[in-house]
Amino acid sequence: RYTRGGGVRVYQQKLLAGRPIILEADASTGWFTNAMRTSLLAMGNEIGQEYTFVYFSETYQVIFDHANPPAVAFEKIIYRQVPDSADYFMGRISLITV
Repeated sequence: RYTRGGGVRVYQQKLLAGRPIILEADASTGWFTNAMRTSLLAMGNEIGQEYTFVYFSETYQVIFDHANPPAVAFEKIIYRQVPDSADYFMGRISLITV
């Protein structure tokens, strides 16, 4: 902010809201089960819904990032027209802290 005397006053603080969190499961890091995929797709369809995300000892309030679609995306490891309950998927989940 500019002051009346022509100076500048700067306010700073740690950015907590709006930080992106990307979770990705690929061939080297792990896979999602079909049940996890179904659940995450349902959660990802709820626009603006807040969720609690716990990563080791850190806890965040997050929403799915629909500004940069897709917020939730999965890729079949074994292609079947209709996924079997025992199938696994690689995927990516995009979240934003609130």
